[in-house]
Amino acid sequence: MNKPSFILLDGTLCEESEALVSPINRGLMYGDSCFDTLRLYHGQFLQWERHFARLKEGLGYLRMGCPWSSSELKKDIMKLLRENGLTQGDAMVRLQVWREGGRGYRTEASGARWMIQASPYEADKDKALNLTIAETRCIPSKSLKRTVKLGSGLNYVQAAAEARDANCDNALMFTIDDYISETTTANVFWVKGHRLFTPSVSCDLLPGVMRSIIIDLCKQEGIPVIQGEYQRDELKEAEALFCCNSLIEIQPVHTVGDLTFDEDHQLIQKLKQLISGYKEIHLKE
Repeated sequence: MNKPSFILLDGTLCEESEALVSPINRGLMYGDSCFDTLRLYHGQFLQWERHFARLKEGLGYLRMGCPWSSSELKKDIMKLLRENGLTQGDAMVRLQVWREGGRGYRTEASGARWMIQASPYEADKDKALNLTIAETRCIPSKSLKRTVKLGSGLNYVQAAAEARDANCDNALMFTIDDYISETTTANVFWVKGHRLFTPSVSCDLLPGVMRSIIIDLCKQEGIPVIQGEYQRDELKEAEALFCCNSLIEIQPVHTVGDLTFDEDHQLIQKLKQLISGYKEIHLKE
């Protein structure tokens, strides 16, 4: 018999299959929520404070109170990992927070309900991705704040459906002005002439924690990183392209539409080594 998987719901440990939330749920009805996803390495956090700061920023943007301090939330995550037997391997943790209260767009409620989920995680980082070009566009930052993870991700769902229909792994998304932005789950970089290029935050992307780590490492190593607004034709001259986020770290891309890239490019291999060294240092902190 399989051991049940547990979650934390408003601080109470319960089996995932038996967890109950009210159908009058603003996160469910309106996407009135935010979340964060992170990877733990044998029970150790990588850049925890950046993840917590982003979650807290999202709650502030939604005018909601933060239900924990940084140390309290870490303790809750570790409690859940121990209960699920996940302290000796890699785990994916998802933190979801939604506003309490009832129906109606307008509300005076600012209190938060929350849930933490944890599951085993094994990255397939060596698999090169095939990306389709999404017709679904990114939500403009003038409409919703793009530096936080908000609960309403329907545009990502639609773009991911396009990738599925095209028999691809993911979809490359663009702004409404046709600038390259991100995939449904990751930031993107490409290599051209020993330099890295990546869309700037003006391109309606979520600037991920791993994206920041890569940019910092490149500065330390003297690898130029040029951030800007780039249209699709820029990729025609790219030698290699990769995706990154806190779960996959770095994953090479084989194709984007009819374009093909070097998935074993030496700069991608160097960045993987730099991230491994970075983890050796920072996971001990």
